[in-house]
Amino acid sequence: MQLSGIDGEQIVLLLEDHQVDPSFLELINSLLSAGEVPGLYTPEELEPLLGPLRDLASQDGFRGTLVSYFASRVLRNLHIALIMDSSSKNFTANCESNPAFYKNCSFQWMQGWSRESMAQSEYAPRGMGGLARERSWTHSESWN
Repeated sequence: MQLSGIDGEQIVLLLEDHQVDPSFLELINSLLSAGEVPGLYTPEELEPLLGPLRDLASQDGFRGTLVSYFASRVLRNLHIALIMDSSSKNFTANCESNPAFYKNCSFQWMQGWSRESMAQSEYAPRGMGGLARERSWTHSESWN
């Protein structure tokens, strides 16, 4: 969050649903909807972090608190790619309990990719061609 909110770097956070539990998905929901995670920083930690943003907020003509400016920069610069298995028993519950998944994400449904398609996909990470030949991929992805 600091890289995206303070330094203004474009960041991608890539998560797969098997890596996170429902409570962590709630934190991702907060990030997607508000650009912040409640309670992540104490007021004592925030003051020195937000100091460098004063001049930037002024230059941008931002009217509001530095915390709001920080959150707006996080929303603009932090992109969350959440890969979810739609056949999982928790898929529907996870989506329904996190409304920002619907409001602030686009869904890319990828069902039953053939081995050839996965191997030829420009989005497949390097070296996936061999793995794709060994396994069929079925994932649902949410990109922000």
